[in-house]
Amino acid sequence: MIAAAMADEGAKLVLCDINPAALDETRSWVADRNAECLALQCDVSDSAAVDAMFSQAASRFGTVDILVNNAARV
Repeated sequence: MIAAAMADEGAKLVLCDINPAALDETRSWVADRNAECLALQCDVSDSAAVDAMFSQAASRFGTVDILVNNAARV
């Protein structure tokens, strides 16, 4: 999992997922690695939701250094 690997390297993470159960599972994996994390439910097909997510990320962490887009329609 990308988020777990980045957490293992000491990254601070902003996680987003449209599926609350999947988001909570990923957040739990990251928490198990003691990484700082902001987990937000977000539909990446909604530009207003994405803007809000980035606003919250900036408020929490100040900046985004790396962005991994890993979205798929299931």
